[in-house]
Amino acid sequence: KEALLNLKEKILKPNTPKKFFHLAWCIIDPKNIEKALPGLNEIGVSKISFIYCDFSQRNFKLKPERLEKILINSCQQCGRSNLPEIEIINSSNEFFTKYPDFYALDFNGEKINSNEYNFPFFIGPEGGFSEEERKNFKKIFKLDGFILRSETAAIATSSKVLL
Repeated sequence: KEALLNLKEKILKPNTPKKFFHLAWCIIDPKNIEKALPGLNEIGVSKISFIYCDFSQRNFKLKPERLEKILINSCQQCGRSNLPEIEIINSSNEFFTKYPDFYALDFNGEKINSNEYNFPFFIGPEGGFSEEERKNFKKIFKLDGFILRSETAAIATSSKVLL
């Protein structure tokens, strides 16, 4: 009724995403972002850039500390070892300058397949992209099915690429 244990070896094995995936997401209502964020973390999104796009409502303000707290709780639950990187970009033009190569998710693109993607995926806000923003699109992808809400498109695109 006794047991004696000796620790023979201690190995650190971080649980990190297998692929790097950068999601560029136009800002929508923070409540909706906060609901979708744990799912994006669990899927394995590596970086999320939140962008104030032409059709984003400027009165929505994200709180980075709150997003980090949500991600920490999500990591504890799903077993992920590292937090995704979060950045906030003040305009779509600033995004286009910082990331000249990106993929846009829009209605008239080609289908996403599960290949490796090297550039950020740009997801629009409620109401989609403005014509001015569309002028910057070089490579456009689409998802089959119905018109998706912004948060559903973010999760669906991430799932399609990562899982």
